[in-house]
Amino acid sequence: MFIERIIGQIFAFLIGVSGVVGGAWVATRGQPWAGVSISTAALTGLAVVFIKGHSSK
Repeated sequence: MFIERIIGQIFAFLIGVSGVVGGAWVATRGQPWAGVSISTAALTGLAVVFIKGHSSK
């Protein structure tokens, strides 16, 4: 359904932004590698879900 796709996109956006902002916050607190790891994990997770979702259709 249309509304379910829109809600999914909104939540994916919020997860992505939270991961990047959280990683940046951790990086500015003196742990740059941890910040990069958090940001990378959040964005990689979203990319995997996006690719798997498109390949199953």
